[in-house]
Amino acid sequence: MLYSIFGGLFGLIIPLLLIGGAVYLVARSRGNHHEGVTVYDALAAYFYTIIGASMITTAVGVILFIDVALKESSSGYADEIALASVLVGTGLVVGLLHVLGKVTVQRRGNKTFAGVRRVHLFSMLGIASLAGLISLPLAIHSVVSHYVVEHLSYHHGFPSTEAAIAIVVVPLWGYYLYRVIRETARKRNGEDSSASEAAASPTK
Repeated sequence: MLYSIFGGLFGLIIPLLLIGGAVYLVARSRGNHHEGVTVYDALAAYFYTIIGASMITTAVGVILFIDVALKESSSGYADEIALASVLVGTGLVVGLLHVLGKVTVQRRGNKTFAGVRRVHLFSMLGIASLAGLISLPLAIHSVVSHYVVEHLSYHHGFPSTEAAIAIVVVPLWGYYLYRVIRETARKRNGEDSSASEAAASPTK
């Protein structure tokens, strides 16, 4: 169990590097073309990448907690509970610290953080969508098979792992979908406002 969890965490390095790379490119495009990427741009990329990693770490810990809670007998899972506690605690503390750091250094009206935030939200939505599309059918199939096909023979226990993953991933999928829709509406409203101001004041 421990090796599979850590293997899954290390497997997240690739998508997180992709997020960081995309965020970095957006920050670079928003930066001053003469100066290149500034420290402020790099901070924006760093904060959102670590916030995304912290969210994933916390989600894995919550999945472990739910997995143990759904098992027919929760005894003998002290290692899993300890690991889940560490993952959730670390993810929450690191994530909150970086959210506070982002709020502290973010400048009002600066376009760098707005662009990086959009890349972050779309990237996390992509990860959550893929995980949801895989975990939800597996969870439904496993639970239906348990109660309809296998329950009478008692050969297999309740599919707690599949159910736990779906219970955590699907709400995250919905959350990031809501955030992306809201961000898209905000950007559209901002563009509409800018267009109206430009029409009203041709000198701007």
